[in-house]
Amino acid sequence: MSETPPFPLSRIVIVGDTLAGWMSAAMLSRMLGGAAKIALCPERAQPTIAGALASLPSLGEFHGFLGVDERDLVRFCRATFRLGTLWRDWPHAGADFVDDFGETGAPVDGVAFHHAWTRARRAGASSAYDRFSLRSRAGRLGVGLMTWNADSWPIYRNALAEAGHPASAARMGGVVDFVLADDPERMFEQILPHRTHQLNSYRQNAAKCSGRTPRMLTEEEVREGRGSGVIAPLQILTVEQAADRVRTICDGLPVEHLYLWGSIGGMPEALVERQMELLVDGLQPALRD
Repeated sequence: MSETPPFPLSRIVIVGDTLAGWMSAAMLSRMLGGAAKIALCPERAQPTIAGALASLPSLGEFHGFLGVDERDLVRFCRATFRLGTLWRDWPHAGADFVDDFGETGAPVDGVAFHHAWTRARRAGASSAYDRFSLRSRAGRLGVGLMTWNADSWPIYRNALAEAGHPASAARMGGVVDFVLADDPERMFEQILPHRTHQLNSYRQNAAKCSGRTPRMLTEEEVREGRGSGVIAPLQILTVEQAADRVRTICDGLPVEHLYLWGSIGGMPEALVERQMELLVDGLQPALRD
């Protein structure tokens, strides 16, 4: 097996020490692994960056390649989450739409939604694309939003205001992925086979009628929180930990309802009953205090 030939350049100079220049240097440094020295050369008429910089969701892939923990990035740079863009008076005066970075619509017979929407528009349909964004739609209608995800709150809140609904109309709620236990570590091992079965059953049902065979998760993958996709890893918490978690979720949000799993993939009834006891006799009183 032949060795990889050495990188032919020993030095790389990037003209312009703008944000793009630094990002390019970071990317090259990561790719080359120190095989070449990289220098940034400032331009004479260097533009300055004022205010905040917006980015697109694809920037997450760049951070992942560099090994940047986005939680640290947000904390140390005092960043916020950009969930979409509200365009006013575009393409004409009085018109507006929300360019939502989340999911809009759902696939139609395996075809991405935006293709189906474009075809419908050409056939005479008049519904705006952002009307199929759940967050934007909920706000404009003044109804509750079935999520407690803080990322959805700004779009939902702004859509409420734009449609003339009072702030008091806002209400959010959703599922919290944790189970209550006296001994979280011990219970996790008891629930692990059932959680694995639950996630694999989702995979099997999602693949029905698609002609594909889903890959089944192993217990080790589930233990490490890998392979669950959009489903958050399951947490086993004590009553005190769960109370702190709920308070954190509700902080600054109009959360009215949270839903917990009663049972995970057919887990033993004794565990189900104990969780119900901890919920009613422990968590509920703790949240009243």
